[in-house]
Amino acid sequence: MLVSKIDATLSSVVLPDKLVDGNGHTHKIKTITAKVLDGENKVKTLVVGKNVERFEDNALKNSAITTLELDKVPMFEKNSLDTGSKLTIIVRTKAQAKAVEKQLKKAGAPNAKVKVVNKKK
Repeated sequence: MLVSKIDATLSSVVLPDKLVDGNGHTHKIKTITAKVLDGENKVKTLVVGKNVERFEDNALKNSAITTLELDKVPMFEKNSLDTGSKLTIIVRTKAQAKAVEKQLKKAGAPNAKVKVVNKKK
């Protein structure tokens, strides 16, 4: 399953690992599509579940995201993290931090700050 649009009124949005559709079927969220938060200027923090494998081109374009929290390192396509603002990416391990840092230039966020923070239990 992919997330193509988020309509949010909160400052923080959590994308769960799975969603249940209207028919009761469970789907893993695997892809964040282009401009998923386009025009949503209230959402500052996006927490992404462990099943997300890919952020498409321009995924966070025209968004107000300043903090992105990841449980797993997805593939970031061209300009997928180009929010036009300062971006802090929170990961769980040093290895994840290195994997994210390798992708920042391609993802359009070469100056993003990557922080390692252990998940609260």
